[in-house]
Amino acid sequence: MVMKKWETIQQVKKVKEESAAGMLAKARGELAAQNDKLNQLNDYLAEYLARHSSNMRTVTVQQLKGLSGFCDQLKVAIKAQQIEIHKHEDSVNKHYNLWLTAYQEHESIKMIIEQEVAKLSMEEAQKLRRKEDELVNTAYSYRHEESERFH
Repeated sequence: MVMKKWETIQQVKKVKEESAAGMLAKARGELAAQNDKLNQLNDYLAEYLARHSSNMRTVTVQQLKGLSGFCDQLKVAIKAQQIEIHKHEDSVNKHYNLWLTAYQEHESIKMIIEQEVAKLSMEEAQKLRRKEDELVNTAYSYRHEESERFH
């Protein structure tokens, strides 16, 4: 009866741990996607600058202002993406801590169950030893009584 209770608690903790692990994996995937977006923006900025830096001698002031404005917009987008990444890093850390707590709770319950099983095994072994002792004592008493009857 007691073991059933512990096993039920363990099952609940296992489900909680698995759920937390799934949420952590999802958060890590989202972080990776946000990092990919940042890399794309940085690559696009570098490519854009490289493409237009070779034509700088023939660029008009108006075109230079347009290039500068577009680069500024890309830099703003990069900064916004970095902020988004920090939010996702916070989310990963939060989900990691939730998973770690769930994992530790699950492991604790497993240890308690192992201790309970060991305790029950020891109690069963002690009961068996007592029964063996009783049988031996009964057999000894019986034998002793029989030998006195013949003397």
